Amino acid sequence: MISSSLAFIVLASATCCLVVSAQSGPLIPSTPALFQADVIITTESGFLPIPPLKGHYFYDWANQRERIDVVQWGMKSSTINDYTSMQSYAISGNSCECTPLTDLMNPTNVPMGAMYQGNTTQNG
Repeated sequence: MISSSLAFIVLASATCCLVVSAQSGPLIPSTPALFQADVIITTESGFLPIPPLKGHYFYDWANQRERIDVVQWGMKSSTINDYTSMQSYAISGNSCECTPLTDLMNPTNVPMGAMYQGNTTQNG
């Protein structure tokens, strides 16, 4: 009698775990709050073709900052967006232009329903 009760409790516990697991659905992947990546920036213009820029992007959610470094026509330039002070700094050569930011920093996210399909190179 005791062993059949124990078997029932174990079976009931396993069933509850399966139900809870099934109700929670698939895990949504998360993205890091701090990362850096090599990027290619493209710009569309109705007048002249603008070649894509290669750059390096830095993202720091905890400090509310992002930065992109590019080399354009042989000159290095950087843009730093500081969402704590709501200022954007465009630095090129010896000059720095400061402009106010109007939008809050966007967190990175993975769209609902997205699926990992392995590593791939886009447009390159």
